[in-house]
Amino acid sequence: MKKLLVAICLFTFTYGYSQKKGRSFKSLDAKVTAVSYSVSSIEELETIDWESAKEIFSENEDDVEIKMSFEIDLKESKYKIKAKFSVGGESQEIDSLIVKSKKGIKGLIKLATKYKNK
Repeated sequence: MKKLLVAICLFTFTYGYSQKKGRSFKSLDAKVTAVSYSVSSIEELETIDWESAKEIFSENEDDVEIKMSFEIDLKESKYKIKAKFSVGGESQEIDSLIVKSKKGIKGLIKLATKYKNK
């Protein structure tokens, strides 16, 4: 019985000290580098929430390259209009990218409106 108790104690201490102490976990850095908006009506383009678009890229570092793409596909129109454009730059330039995106969307809306009902 004494031998069994000594063996159990020896095994327990050996096993306990053989484990790795201070485990470290690697953190994952996730970056959002591209967002694409694909819509099927002009109204959907007009209701894009720009604050949410800005928030999507807020966790990125300033020098990360990002891209925003916008596409409209009017399958119901006579000419089946499909148009797309993209803007890109660094995360720190998000405000100017949003301004460029708004201008591009205005152009898409003009184009889609012009050929929507013809």
